[in-house]
Amino acid sequence: MSLTDLLPYTQEGVELDKWLLQRSDRDPTKTNSDYLRQGWRVLYVIKANLDKSLYKVGIAGTKSGNAAGRLWEYITYYGTKDEGGDHGVKLYYLGGNKYSSTPSEQSYVYKKEKYIKDKFASDTQKFRGTERFQLGGLRNIMRAIRYAGYSVDTDYSTPLRRSARILQKNDESVLNPSDSFDIISHDDIGNDRSKVSRYTLKWTRPWANGSYLTTGDSEKDILAMVDKQFEGLPNREAKVNEAEQKLKDYKADNSYDTFNPA
Repeated sequence: MSLTDLLPYTQEGVELDKWLLQRSDRDPTKTNSDYLRQGWRVLYVIKANLDKSLYKVGIAGTKSGNAAGRLWEYITYYGTKDEGGDHGVKLYYLGGNKYSSTPSEQSYVYKKEKYIKDKFASDTQKFRGTERFQLGGLRNIMRAIRYAGYSVDTDYSTPLRRSARILQKNDESVLNPSDSFDIISHDDIGNDRSKVSRYTLKWTRPWANGSYLTTGDSEKDILAMVDKQFEGLPNREAKVNEAEQKLKDYKADNSYDTFNPA
């Protein structure tokens, strides 16, 4: 098996946010972001502009087939080049395979990432994790991506999901009455009989942890949170209706997915 190049290797890199919003070469009716939500497991190489000499190798979509959400998290965290300074993230390579019933830990991109981490363990930036590599290693990383071998000795641990409800408990005043959100992506958790759609939201101002992004909330969670946030205010009902409409519009625009609002 090999990776399908969705963005072939480029030494100069491309701005991640702009690439996600460009039309897909594989399906011009969709942006790259939308295309990556349609059942892809991907491996990517990026570098934040503030990390002058560090490249990061990562994977996305291994459990849900929605590879876009993870990439948007980098933009939320690092910003875009248009913001000036050291903001922004560059993408140097993105390849993947179509999502299948193969368990996440046995998927090709999972094994490939682990192989790269093991191969370059001595070249990683201390205290920055095993997935960041020093300048000068980009071509070597690409050679490793092209190489067919991999090791499967250890497990891969996924980041802890932090829901809006948990973050709200840390700071009840984090949102203003005028604040709102945009839906970036979603994941379907569970099997067909107990599937729950959980959303990644980008808010108009940051939560207590400094992030504009929240993940892991179901449709009912989101509506209950908005209702609680605007409790006692004259625009409470309008805000709940606005949230319901955003969810409805998002589901209509992503009609290839089956949603469960539980």
